[in-house]
Amino acid sequence: MKKLKFLAAVCCMAAVFAACKNGSDNATGTANGHGYVDLGLPSGTKWATCNVGASTPEEYGNYYAWGETTTKSSYSYDNYKWSNDGCDTFTKYNTSSSYSTVDNKTVLELADDAARA
Repeated sequence: MKKLKFLAAVCCMAAVFAACKNGSDNATGTANGHGYVDLGLPSGTKWATCNVGASTPEEYGNYYAWGETTTKSSYSYDNYKWSNDGCDTFTKYNTSSSYSTVDNKTVLELADDAARA
């Protein structure tokens, strides 16, 4: 049974890598001008052929802080959108009272998701 599960996992990974191999050549559709692959996930979620900010699958694309939709040249508490005036306390997406008020948000709101923006 373990071998069967392992084989299934390898096949899924092979499908993901094959889908990204040639970028938009393997796209099964586009949304807002970006190619995606439909992996047949139960959720209906489509997988992008490239990272946000990349034009080929080999490129890294842009870097984003958690819950931010714009890139920046450095990442610190001083310029983090959900940090309280540069302190190590947070105003959103906080699950620990050690870092201020807890809101227990662990899933990005659509407005704070760089992939959606």
